[in-house]
Amino acid sequence: MPRQQQQQKQLRKGNRSIIRDPIVTRSRSQLNVASCDAVPSHASGSGGPHDYLELGSQATLGAPYFPMGGLSSFRQHGQPVLAAASWAISHVKSSESETRESADPVIRARAHEKVAWAISSPKAKHQMTEEERKRRNADKAQKKRDRDVEDRVRLNNVLPEDRQAVLDRPGPVEVMRNAIEYIIELRSECVDLRAELHREQETNRVIRILIGAQETEVNSRASDCILEMQEEIRSLRARLSGQST
Repeated sequence: MPRQQQQQKQLRKGNRSIIRDPIVTRSRSQLNVASCDAVPSHASGSGGPHDYLELGSQATLGAPYFPMGGLSSFRQHGQPVLAAASWAISHVKSSESETRESADPVIRARAHEKVAWAISSPKAKHQMTEEERKRRNADKAQKKRDRDVEDRVRLNNVLPEDRQAVLDRPGPVEVMRNAIEYIIELRSECVDLRAELHREQETNRVIRILIGAQETEVNSRASDCILEMQEEIRSLRARLSGQST
């Protein structure tokens, strides 16, 4: 019993130090179980060599196994060990194939879930195919051409009748040429009108000066007449007062 407890401690210690791979761990544990099942008489203390009991711990720890009982011990216990090892290896291979077969549906299911999520996501809804993109670009270009035609029609209607294009859908070159010529004429007319306005303003200024001078002269004459009339009134009053006395 103490020997079995010591062996179990060694097994647990070796299992903690091995690589954390579920397939390798399972294969090694199955190898240990198969080895223990192959020779139950020696494990129960029946008098045989205890080399085979240490095989599980040595194989688990990764150390080479050297039988202590010599050639007879190998002949006595070698065949069960080889049989157990071959059975464990075949069982590991079958379990690996089963793991792959069971993992393939899971992987496919996850892939389908990712595809479904990508399709239902808002980002995927905004993505367009090449044909939809071309059709949308063509619609935008057509709308832009229609707006350009409407702008040309409005510009053509603003121009004078002698400058308007004859067609219902005038071309951009004709409309722009007529508009440019009309704008140049308007600019020259504006320049002439501004010059004439300036001349009129100068004329009005001179007239105001002349009127002001005439008003000054008239005012001075009026004041002189008033003074003369006042003198005449005083002299007449003096005469009247002298005659009365």
